[in-house]
Amino acid sequence: MGFMDILLRRRHLLSYKLVFDSNGRISVEVYPSTPSLPGHEYIRLWTYFYTETMRVLNYPENITTLLSLATLEKIVNEPFDVLTDCFDRAGLSDNVRYTEEAIAGDILLTGDFYSKGLRRILAAQFPAGITDNFAVYGGVGLLQYSINRCDKDSDGLRIAHNTVENLMFLFKAGNNAIDSFPDTAYALAAGSFNGPRRD
Repeated sequence: MGFMDILLRRRHLLSYKLVFDSNGRISVEVYPSTPSLPGHEYIRLWTYFYTETMRVLNYPENITTLLSLATLEKIVNEPFDVLTDCFDRAGLSDNVRYTEEAIAGDILLTGDFYSKGLRRILAAQFPAGITDNFAVYGGVGLLQYSINRCDKDSDGLRIAHNTVENLMFLFKAGNNAIDSFPDTAYALAAGSFNGPRRD
């Protein structure tokens, strides 16, 4: 735990690195601060990353953010299982190939994820001039990584699927309280509290 973490009373959970190379690959590397980090923290990381991406891309004014929601809709069209391939479901596998092995690349997205009580905090770095597509692909890659972390836990897969569905619903509902979306989406999926009906 660093000096700033002590000063801000937060606990470092993990760091991540998303690397894109010229061969159309995305590498997702995540470095937890403790080997026993619960699997649900990875889907929580994804909710924060996705929300920050939508903010960086100027949701809802930028059409890419609406296309990103349509991509999520394809991914959650069926429940998650151990064979779930987010890029294939989203129709992106011709453009991007996913790996969890380290690769050298030109485009790099990094960040750190913290806890402060029940809240989570994401410090994400998006390089200047990054194209919208790379930001969206990064979100799909991080979601794939999160799903892979709970592949032996069917309840974890259900919570991950429902979290994605909930986050998508919150964005589509047009609520401006975007900062609350990540925690709300996860809490609804994990059964922490009841949310709005989606009839």
